[in-house]
Amino acid sequence: MQGLLDGSLLEDEQLAEMQTTVPAGDELWPEATYGLGLQSYPLSCGGVAWGLGGDIPGTQTRNAVGPDGTAVTIAVTALPWAVVDQTDEEKLLEQYQIVVDALDETLCDK
Repeated sequence: MQGLLDGSLLEDEQLAEMQTTVPAGDELWPEATYGLGLQSYPLSCGGVAWGLGGDIPGTQTRNAVGPDGTAVTIAVTALPWAVVDQTDEEKLLEQYQIVVDALDETLCDK
């Protein structure tokens, strides 16, 4: 991710195309946006981190590079719905929020 975002992998125009975004509609990060294979996350300390994450049965990942080039990757080996009642949407969102908060705190509290 650092190589992608520091310009060493793509031409400036290609990276700019990837960073052309639309609203993600993300409940956990309402201001997040999606581009071509990238998502932007506004940070609580200011600025924007770029990365991508995803969930598949058994694994949740989030990764991003902050404005100063610091990178973080978080991998969790249990999705919230594996340990929380799937009908309790509020509790599920709280559990997903833990990973979002960890990413933000890591990039903001270096």
